[in-house]
Amino acid sequence: MMNSIIKKYYFYNRETGVMLPNMLFMKLLNRVRFRFYRMLAIILLCLIPIHSLTGQIPENDTTSIIDKIIRTPDTLIRNPLPSRQAGRLSEWPSKPPDSLILRSSRFGRELNNLLLKLYSDREERKKMPVVNANLTPYDGKFIRNIEIQRVNMFAASALDTAYSPNTWLEQAATSMHIGTRKKIIARGLLVHPGEHLDVFLAAENERLIRDMPYIMDARFLARQVPGEPDSVDLVLLTKDLFPLGFGLEIGRANAGNAGIWYDNTFGYGHQLMTTLFWDGKYFPLFGYRVMYGIPNITGSYFSSELEYINRWNTMTSRIRVVRDFKTIGFKYAGAGEFESSELKRDIIMPDSTIPLVNWRFTSYDFWLGRMIAVGNVNPKGVRSGLFISGRFYNKEIHEGPETSEHFFYNFQNKTQLLFSAGYARQGFQKDNMIYTFDRTEDVPFGYLFELGHGVGTVRSQTLRGNKWLLWKILQESRLSVWQDGVWYLCS
Repeated sequence: MMNSIIKKYYFYNRETGVMLPNMLFMKLLNRVRFRFYRMLAIILLCLIPIHSLTGQIPENDTTSIIDKIIRTPDTLIRNPLPSRQAGRLSEWPSKPPDSLILRSSRFGRELNNLLLKLYSDREERKKMPVVNANLTPYDGKFIRNIEIQRVNMFAASALDTAYSPNTWLEQAATSMHIGTRKKIIARGLLVHPGEHLDVFLAAENERLIRDMPYIMDARFLARQVPGEPDSVDLVLLTKDLFPLGFGLEIGRANAGNAGIWYDNTFGYGHQLMTTLFWDGKYFPLFGYRVMYGIPNITGSYFSSELEYINRWNTMTSRIRVVRDFKTIGFKYAGAGEFESSELKRDIIMPDSTIPLVNWRFTSYDFWLGRMIAVGNVNPKGVRSGLFISGRFYNKEIHEGPETSEHFFYNFQNKTQLLFSAGYARQGFQKDNMIYTFDRTEDVPFGYLFELGHGVGTVRSQTLRGNKWLLWKILQESRLSVWQDGVWYLCS
């Protein structure tokens, strides 16, 4: 029996005097090995994401867990798992807290974040309000101090305070980036030392800071003050966006534009944008646009923009200052805008086109609103309020086409006075990858009912109009609108 097996799978080499495997046997053996290693690789690829998702928390004296917060001497990491999955952490062997994040490469961290989003329960994520649950046990306590700590902009999370760049590209970008100055971040605070902690106000403050064009994420953490059970210290963790960007658009073979912008000039949060236009069909060939903006003037949440455009068919100067109702907690909001333009435009008519008409005008636009909060904030952070607003708009035409009573309304002098009042109910829920990639997004939901009345003059004729509007943003990301007696549903 043994001799038959040897003859089948081996042969005798007379030159060397050694028994060697048969070639057919070697091919079979290699195929079996290949299938074995392939199956082993598939099993490992399936186990590694699950192992990294469940994570491990060491049970020792150096780590304390308070409301899903892991606090170690050098880092603060938030447990990103839902409570149902967090309950199964003890089933796995202990590993250091850093194993919760794949730190081997940028690709590994992004893959880990994506897997966390995919494996977590969709309904729980979709309905999670913008309320910082980690601050709930400290609601109403005295705020002794607020510390601002900046996290590296390449960290996978704003809570990964121990991250340091590990590639030459990240190190180069970090060295050339001037981080947002702490005093600029402090200007946007709505909670201050010496006050009692309001968890809803703190969560709203996080959202407003995240809304800044130079901030990717912001999180408040609480630290209990030893020996003072009625006091708490807050830590605000912020993560910057990389401020430098550029764009290119080609309209025709000999026409297009290219732009470059910087959203955090010298760490002060100021925005600078320049655009170069070219069009070989017209003279002059090149044109440009310059815009300078300040998102949050002295912490008032007023933003301003200065813009100048000079190209073959446009010469525009514009200045704008605005404070929107970014939250129902803002009592007052308003805006003012001045624009002076000299344009050349084609006027398209039903049967003909008037080419390159000179159009020169000056416009003024002002509005002011008042919000009155109604009721208290519910557990999901939803707030309600009554509002009233008024707007004045004036447009003076200095040069343009010949007009008449029923033609070319846009080229006629006009003055408008508008009023509106209504009721708004609004909340926000955390999500991501809806508007942008890898950024915490605050998606609004709620409804608005608005009544409006306007009076205006065009060519010395008085015009009046009324408008009523009801819109609702559903949590299924659909928009329903009731306007002028007609329902609109957008999915």
